[in-house]
Amino acid sequence: MIFAINLPLGAFALVAGLKALPSASTGVRTRLNLTGTLTAAAGMLLLVFPLVQGRELGWPAWSLA
Repeated sequence: MIFAINLPLGAFALVAGLKALPSASTGVRTRLNLTGTLTAAAGMLLLVFPLVQGRELGWPAWSLA
């Protein structure tokens, strides 16, 4: 049943994206911002780790706030 909803929505998003988003074939290549990537990865780790492991390790609920 999950595919009955997600498959048509995904197909619609793909078609809408192809029509609405600009073409990426400009020929200009950009480099990856390494500092921003590492900062975002560290932020996600600091956010997700307490949410996933806190309860199992016995951390009190107020520490997640």
